[in-house]
Amino acid sequence: SKSPKRAKYDFSANATSPFPTCLALSLKDVQTVFRLLEDKHGKIEMSQSKPFLGLQIEGCNEEEPALINAIIRARLSAGTNDMNASRAFIGTLETFGRRKPGSAIGIVDWEAVRLAPVEDLYEAIKTGGMGNVKSRSVKAILDMVHDENVVQRKQGEIPVKADGIDLLTLEYMRSLSKDEAFEKFITFPGVGPKTAACVISICMQHSSFAVDTHVYWI
Repeated sequence: SKSPKRAKYDFSANATSPFPTCLALSLKDVQTVFRLLEDKHGKIEMSQSKPFLGLQIEGCNEEEPALINAIIRARLSAGTNDMNASRAFIGTLETFGRRKPGSAIGIVDWEAVRLAPVEDLYEAIKTGGMGNVKSRSVKAILDMVHDENVVQRKQGEIPVKADGIDLLTLEYMRSLSKDEAFEKFITFPGVGPKTAACVISICMQHSSFAVDTHVYWI
């Protein structure tokens, strides 16, 4: 099997800025911007609730209860709009069915997706755009999560009775620091720093700022 991709991003204090000719904002500047935004839009409090999420994809949603769902939803939403991404997710659900009761949190039977030919997943998500690329990366993510959890089970970190979809969980990552979670997420195929930061910030409720690649156009 292929080794996980290595992180090529440096977000440490010693990282090189992508804009070396631009002076960094001072703390006072940042506080001023924050105050102006808060005056205009109101104070935003981070939600502590985790209600069940439906079938529509609206970017990275704080109501997503399972990290495996969150990362795959985010992958399906890449390079397209929310409507197309929702079509892809609904197509996945209609093709592979719902998770088995009592097996794990989430909606889709990801074990069925993992075991199916990649062509079947492509047919299920092609209406969302980039079906060839996304079907391969989603399958690869599920394989990585499964294989790593099999190892953890052998080491006693997952109950021996766990099998199938129980091994397709990322919930252990909630105990990681945001930096550890970031480094882990970006090893998954098709998951870059923006997607990782979205899931960490909104779904895991850590302080993490997602920056779109279009920032280079500004």
